[in-house]
Amino acid sequence: LVSCLKLNENMNKKKVEVNKILMLHDDFNMDLFFKWDLKMLPFIIGWFERASDIPRDFEANLEQRKLSAMYQFGRNFSCLYGM
Repeated sequence: LVSCLKLNENMNKKKVEVNKILMLHDDFNMDLFFKWDLKMLPFIIGWFERASDIPRDFEANLEQRKLSAMYQFGRNFSCLYGM
């Protein structure tokens, strides 16, 4: 809790938001985005790319999380591609 409160000292609140999300959520459940089919995937990948540019003092494993999100989309929509 103290580390989350310490993040609030940063004046850039977008960076604070992203870092808090990454600190508090180890894995992202993409089920909520499936109702938009694959239209959301570029936005989600873009979010991870922007998040990778934000400095942080903890290990975020962004590449692993991004691959996990992409895998969830691929697994859910594999029927569209005959897999």
